Amino acid sequence: MDLYVNFSSFELPKNINKLKKKILTIKSFLKRNQIKNIEVSYPRIKKIENFFFNNFNDFNVIFNFNEILDIEELKNCIKVSQQYNSNIIRIKFSNYLEFKRDKKKIYEKKINNFIYILKGIKKYLKKNNFFIAIENHQDIDSNDFEKIFKNVKSNFVGICFDTANAVATCELPETYVKKFASKIFLVHIKNYKIFYKYNSFIQLNASSLQSGSLDITDLLNNIISKSQCKNFSIEIGNKKRRTININDNQIKKILNSRNKTKQYLFQKFIEKFDKPYNEKNFNVYYLIRSSLKMIRSNFNL
Repeated sequence: MDLYVNFSSFELPKNINKLKKKILTIKSFLKRNQIKNIEVSYPRIKKIENFFFNNFNDFNVIFNFNEILDIEELKNCIKVSQQYNSNIIRIKFSNYLEFKRDKKKIYEKKINNFIYILKGIKKYLKKNNFFIAIENHQDIDSNDFEKIFKNVKSNFVGICFDTANAVATCELPETYVKKFASKIFLVHIKNYKIFYKYNSFIQLNASSLQSGSLDITDLLNNIISKSQCKNFSIEIGNKKRRTININDNQIKKILNSRNKTKQYLFQKFIEKFDKPYNEKNFNVYYLIRSSLKMIRSNFNL
Protein backbone atom coordinates (compact mmCIF):
# COMPACT_ATOMS: atom_id res chain seq x y z
CA MET A 1 0.00 0.00 0.00
CA ASP A 2 1.21 3.48 -0.92
CA LEU A 3 1.00 6.65 1.17
CA TYR A 4 0.55 9.95 -0.66
CA VAL A 5 0.38 13.59 0.41
CA ASN A 6 -2.41 15.58 -1.22
CA PHE A 7 -1.41 19.01 -2.54
CA SER A 8 -4.91 20.31 -1.83
CA SER A 9 -3.72 20.53 1.79
CA PHE A 10 -1.55 23.48 0.78
CA GLU A 11 -2.88 26.83 -0.35
CA LEU A 12 -1.41 27.08 -3.84
CA PRO A 13 -1.28 30.71 -5.04
CA LYS A 14 -2.57 31.67 -8.48
CA ASN A 15 0.37 33.94 -9.29
CA ILE A 16 2.82 31.83 -11.32
CA ASN A 17 6.01 33.07 -9.66
CA LYS A 18 4.54 32.63 -6.19
CA LEU A 19 3.22 29.21 -7.21
CA LYS A 20 6.68 28.07 -8.32
CA LYS A 21 8.20 29.27 -5.06
CA LYS A 22 5.51 27.50 -3.01
CA ILE A 23 6.00 24.26 -4.93
CA LEU A 24 9.72 24.28 -4.19
CA THR A 25 8.94 24.79 -0.50
CA ILE A 26 6.54 21.84 -0.60
CA LYS A 27 9.09 19.68 -2.39
CA SER A 28 11.68 20.39 0.29
CA PHE A 29 9.14 19.50 2.99
CA LEU A 30 8.24 16.23 1.26
CA LYS A 31 11.89 15.24 0.84
CA ARG A 32 12.61 15.87 4.52
CA ASN A 33 9.67 13.69 5.47
CA GLN A 34 10.53 10.89 3.02
CA ILE A 35 7.42 11.23 0.87
CA LYS A 36 7.72 9.92 -2.70
CA ASN A 37 4.02 9.83 -3.64
CA ILE A 38 1.92 12.93 -4.30
CA GLU A 39 -1.63 13.71 -5.34
CA VAL A 40 -2.12 16.99 -7.16
CA SER A 41 -4.79 18.92 -9.07
CA TYR A 42 -3.69 19.01 -12.69
CA PRO A 43 -5.65 22.23 -13.46
CA ARG A 44 -3.68 23.98 -10.68
CA ILE A 45 -0.26 23.14 -12.16
CA LYS A 46 -1.13 23.01 -15.87
CA LYS A 47 0.41 26.42 -16.65
CA ILE A 48 3.72 25.38 -15.05
CA GLU A 49 3.61 21.72 -16.01
CA ASN A 50 7.19 21.52 -17.26
CA PHE A 51 8.53 23.26 -14.16
CA PHE A 52 6.45 21.00 -11.94
CA PHE A 53 7.62 17.75 -13.46
CA ASN A 54 11.22 18.80 -13.70
CA ASN A 55 11.03 19.02 -9.92
CA PHE A 56 8.84 15.99 -9.29
CA ASN A 57 9.97 13.55 -11.99
CA ASP A 58 11.12 11.09 -9.33
CA PHE A 59 7.75 11.14 -7.51
CA ASN A 60 4.72 8.93 -8.14
CA VAL A 61 1.73 11.09 -9.04
CA ILE A 62 -2.04 10.76 -8.90
CA PHE A 63 -3.80 13.57 -10.73
CA ASN A 64 -7.00 15.25 -9.60
CA PHE A 65 -9.39 16.71 -12.15
CA ASN A 66 -12.49 18.83 -11.67
CA GLU A 67 -16.00 18.38 -13.04
CA ILE A 68 -15.93 16.49 -16.37
CA LEU A 69 -18.33 17.69 -19.07
CA ASP A 70 -17.91 15.11 -21.86
CA ILE A 71 -16.21 11.87 -22.86
CA GLU A 72 -13.41 13.49 -24.86
CA GLU A 73 -12.46 15.69 -21.94
CA LEU A 74 -12.25 12.63 -19.70
CA LYS A 75 -10.10 10.79 -22.26
CA ASN A 76 -7.72 13.74 -22.34
CA CYS A 77 -7.44 13.62 -18.54
CA ILE A 78 -6.56 9.94 -18.76
CA LYS A 79 -3.95 10.56 -21.46
CA VAL A 80 -2.25 13.20 -19.29
CA SER A 81 -2.00 10.72 -16.43
CA GLN A 82 -0.69 7.96 -18.68
CA GLN A 83 2.18 10.23 -19.76
CA TYR A 84 3.37 10.10 -16.17
CA ASN A 85 2.85 6.35 -15.72
CA SER A 86 -0.27 6.64 -13.60
CA ASN A 87 -3.28 4.36 -14.15
CA ILE A 88 -5.74 6.16 -11.88
CA ILE A 89 -7.27 9.63 -11.66
CA ARG A 90 -9.57 11.25 -9.14
CA ILE A 91 -12.52 13.22 -10.50
CA LYS A 92 -15.45 15.12 -8.99
CA PHE A 93 -19.13 14.93 -9.87
CA SER A 94 -19.30 18.73 -9.66
CA ASN A 95 -17.32 21.76 -8.50
CA TYR A 96 -19.77 22.50 -5.67
CA LEU A 97 -19.15 21.96 -1.96
CA GLU A 98 -22.68 21.22 -0.82
CA PHE A 99 -25.28 18.60 -1.58
CA LYS A 100 -28.35 20.71 -2.24
CA ARG A 101 -30.82 19.70 -4.92
CA ASP A 102 -32.07 22.66 -6.92
CA LYS A 103 -35.67 23.24 -7.94
CA LYS A 104 -34.81 23.52 -11.65
CA LYS A 105 -33.60 19.90 -11.69
CA ILE A 106 -30.10 20.85 -12.79
CA TYR A 107 -28.77 18.15 -10.46
CA GLU A 108 -30.78 15.46 -12.25
CA LYS A 109 -29.46 16.59 -15.64
CA LYS A 110 -25.91 16.69 -14.33
CA ILE A 111 -25.96 13.22 -12.77
CA ASN A 112 -27.58 11.71 -15.86
CA ASN A 113 -24.87 13.28 -18.04
CA PHE A 114 -22.21 12.08 -15.59
CA ILE A 115 -23.51 8.51 -15.85
CA TYR A 116 -23.67 8.82 -19.65
CA ILE A 117 -19.98 9.86 -19.76
CA LEU A 118 -18.87 7.00 -17.51
CA LYS A 119 -20.89 4.42 -19.46
CA GLY A 120 -19.43 5.78 -22.69
CA ILE A 121 -15.85 5.33 -21.53
CA LYS A 122 -16.13 1.86 -19.93
CA LYS A 123 -14.53 -0.04 -22.82
CA TYR A 124 -11.74 2.52 -23.06
CA LEU A 125 -10.95 2.06 -19.35
CA LYS A 126 -10.88 -1.72 -19.64
CA LYS A 127 -8.69 -1.64 -22.74
CA ASN A 128 -6.20 0.67 -21.02
CA ASN A 129 -6.45 -0.92 -17.55
CA PHE A 130 -7.23 2.54 -16.18
CA PHE A 131 -9.22 3.42 -13.05
CA ILE A 132 -11.45 6.38 -12.25
CA ALA A 133 -12.04 7.30 -8.60
CA ILE A 134 -15.00 9.63 -7.99
CA GLU A 135 -14.63 11.61 -4.79
CA ASN A 136 -17.42 12.02 -2.26
CA HIS A 137 -16.69 15.72 -2.48
CA GLN A 138 -19.49 16.98 -0.19
CA ASP A 139 -21.77 17.33 -3.22
CA ILE A 140 -23.14 13.79 -3.55
CA ASP A 141 -23.98 11.17 -0.94
CA SER A 142 -23.91 7.38 -0.77
CA ASN A 143 -27.33 7.09 -2.45
CA ASP A 144 -25.95 8.99 -5.44
CA PHE A 145 -23.00 6.61 -5.61
CA GLU A 146 -25.39 3.65 -5.57
CA LYS A 147 -27.21 5.16 -8.55
CA ILE A 148 -23.95 5.75 -10.42
CA PHE A 149 -22.58 2.24 -9.86
CA LYS A 150 -25.91 0.57 -10.62
CA ASN A 151 -26.03 2.28 -14.01
CA VAL A 152 -22.35 2.24 -14.99
CA LYS A 153 -21.41 -1.32 -13.93
CA SER A 154 -17.67 -1.18 -14.42
CA ASN A 155 -14.82 -2.63 -12.35
CA PHE A 156 -12.77 0.39 -13.43
CA VAL A 157 -15.08 3.04 -11.92
CA GLY A 158 -15.01 3.44 -8.16
CA ILE A 159 -14.67 5.83 -5.24
CA CYS A 160 -12.08 8.20 -3.94
CA PHE A 161 -13.34 7.94 -0.37
CA ASP A 162 -12.70 11.04 1.71
CA THR A 163 -13.07 9.88 5.31
CA ALA A 164 -14.29 13.24 6.62
CA ASN A 165 -16.47 14.39 3.72
CA ALA A 166 -19.12 11.85 4.63
CA VAL A 167 -20.00 14.04 7.62
CA ALA A 168 -20.63 16.96 5.25
CA THR A 169 -23.45 14.95 3.66
CA CYS A 170 -24.74 13.94 7.12
CA GLU A 171 -23.61 10.33 6.90
CA LEU A 172 -21.39 8.09 8.97
CA PRO A 173 -18.06 7.34 7.25
CA GLU A 174 -18.63 3.65 7.99
CA THR A 175 -21.63 3.75 5.64
CA TYR A 176 -19.29 4.08 2.65
CA VAL A 177 -17.04 1.24 3.79
CA LYS A 178 -20.04 -1.02 4.35
CA LYS A 179 -21.68 -0.21 1.01
CA PHE A 180 -18.70 0.21 -1.30
CA ALA A 181 -15.65 -1.61 0.11
CA SER A 182 -14.84 -3.24 -3.23
CA LYS A 183 -15.20 0.10 -5.01
CA ILE A 184 -12.70 2.09 -2.90
CA PHE A 185 -9.72 2.80 -5.19
CA LEU A 186 -8.27 5.77 -3.30
CA VAL A 187 -8.67 7.06 0.26
CA HIS A 188 -8.30 10.68 1.31
CA ILE A 189 -7.32 10.34 4.95
CA LYS A 190 -8.80 13.48 6.47
CA ASN A 191 -10.25 14.53 9.79
CA TYR A 192 -12.29 17.45 11.07
CA LYS A 193 -13.00 18.99 14.43
CA ILE A 194 -16.80 18.89 14.39
CA PHE A 195 -19.15 21.35 16.07
CA TYR A 196 -22.89 20.64 16.01
CA LYS A 197 -25.38 23.37 16.85
CA TYR A 198 -28.53 21.43 17.71
CA ASN A 199 -31.08 21.45 14.91
CA SER A 200 -29.26 24.26 13.15
CA PHE A 201 -25.86 23.56 11.55
CA ILE A 202 -22.78 21.37 11.45
CA GLN A 203 -19.40 23.08 11.42
CA LEU A 204 -16.28 21.31 10.11
CA ASN A 205 -12.86 22.63 11.14
CA ALA A 206 -9.56 21.42 9.69
CA SER A 207 -7.36 19.37 12.01
CA SER A 208 -4.56 16.84 12.09
CA LEU A 209 -5.63 13.20 11.79
CA GLN A 210 -5.19 12.43 15.48
CA SER A 211 -6.76 15.59 16.90
CA GLY A 212 -10.02 15.52 14.91
CA SER A 213 -13.43 14.17 15.91
CA LEU A 214 -13.30 10.96 13.84
CA ASP A 215 -11.48 7.84 15.02
CA ILE A 216 -9.17 7.64 11.99
CA THR A 217 -7.25 4.59 13.26
CA ASP A 218 -10.42 2.55 13.63
CA LEU A 219 -11.78 3.77 10.30
CA LEU A 220 -8.58 2.93 8.41
CA ASN A 221 -8.42 -0.52 10.00
CA ASN A 222 -11.97 -1.07 8.75
CA ILE A 223 -11.09 0.08 5.22
CA ILE A 224 -7.91 -2.00 5.04
CA SER A 225 -9.62 -5.16 6.32
CA LYS A 226 -12.63 -4.91 3.98
CA SER A 227 -11.25 -3.40 0.78
CA GLN A 228 -8.42 -3.98 -1.66
CA CYS A 229 -7.46 -0.30 -1.76
CA LYS A 230 -3.74 0.35 -2.31
CA ASN A 231 -3.70 4.17 -2.43
CA PHE A 232 -3.96 6.29 0.71
CA SER A 233 -3.50 10.06 0.64
CA ILE A 234 -3.12 12.36 3.65
CA GLU A 235 -5.19 15.51 3.26
CA ILE A 236 -5.63 18.44 5.63
CA GLY A 237 -8.94 20.22 5.20
CA ASN A 238 -9.14 23.83 4.11
CA LYS A 239 -8.49 26.24 6.98
CA LYS A 240 -11.72 28.00 6.03
CA ARG A 241 -14.30 26.05 8.00
CA ARG A 242 -17.23 24.34 6.29
CA THR A 243 -20.76 24.95 7.56
CA ILE A 244 -23.70 22.72 6.64
CA ASN A 245 -27.05 24.39 7.25
CA ILE A 246 -29.25 21.44 8.10
CA ASN A 247 -32.31 23.71 8.19
CA ASP A 248 -31.98 24.47 4.49
CA ASN A 249 -35.17 23.18 2.87
CA GLN A 250 -33.35 21.31 0.11
CA ILE A 251 -31.02 19.58 2.58
CA LYS A 252 -33.89 18.75 4.95
CA LYS A 253 -35.74 17.11 2.07
CA ILE A 254 -32.76 14.85 1.35
CA LEU A 255 -32.27 13.95 5.01
CA ASN A 256 -35.96 13.18 5.52
CA SER A 257 -35.95 10.84 2.52
CA ARG A 258 -33.33 8.59 4.12
CA ASN A 259 -33.86 5.41 6.07
CA LYS A 260 -35.04 6.22 9.62
CA THR A 261 -32.37 4.05 11.22
CA LYS A 262 -29.70 5.81 9.21
CA GLN A 263 -31.05 9.18 10.34
CA TYR A 264 -31.11 8.08 13.98
CA LEU A 265 -27.54 6.72 13.97
CA PHE A 266 -26.13 9.89 12.43
CA GLN A 267 -28.05 12.05 14.91
CA LYS A 268 -26.64 10.08 17.87
CA PHE A 269 -23.14 10.41 16.38
CA ILE A 270 -23.28 14.15 15.70
CA GLU A 271 -24.82 15.12 19.05
CA LYS A 272 -21.53 14.31 20.80
CA PHE A 273 -19.83 17.31 19.23
CA ASP A 274 -21.59 20.18 20.95
CA LYS A 275 -18.57 22.32 21.84
CA PRO A 276 -17.43 25.16 19.53
CA TYR A 277 -13.90 24.90 18.17
CA ASN A 278 -11.53 27.69 17.16
CA GLU A 279 -8.14 26.86 15.66
CA LYS A 280 -5.73 29.65 16.57
CA ASN A 281 -2.53 28.36 14.98
CA PHE A 282 -3.13 26.73 11.60
CA ASN A 283 0.18 25.40 10.27
CA VAL A 284 -0.39 22.91 7.47
CA TYR A 285 3.19 21.62 7.54
CA TYR A 286 2.90 20.79 11.23
CA LEU A 287 -0.51 19.17 10.71
CA ILE A 288 0.80 16.97 7.88
CA ARG A 289 3.98 16.07 9.76
CA SER A 290 2.05 15.01 12.88
CA SER A 291 -0.45 13.12 10.70
CA LEU A 292 2.39 11.28 8.95
CA LYS A 293 3.80 10.28 12.32
CA MET A 294 0.45 8.91 13.43
CA ILE A 295 -0.12 6.92 10.23
CA ARG A 296 3.39 5.49 10.14
CA SER A 297 3.26 4.40 13.76
CA ASN A 298 -0.05 2.56 13.29
CA PHE A 299 -0.02 1.27 9.70
CA ASN A 300 2.32 -0.26 7.17
CA LEU A 301 2.03 2.67 4.77
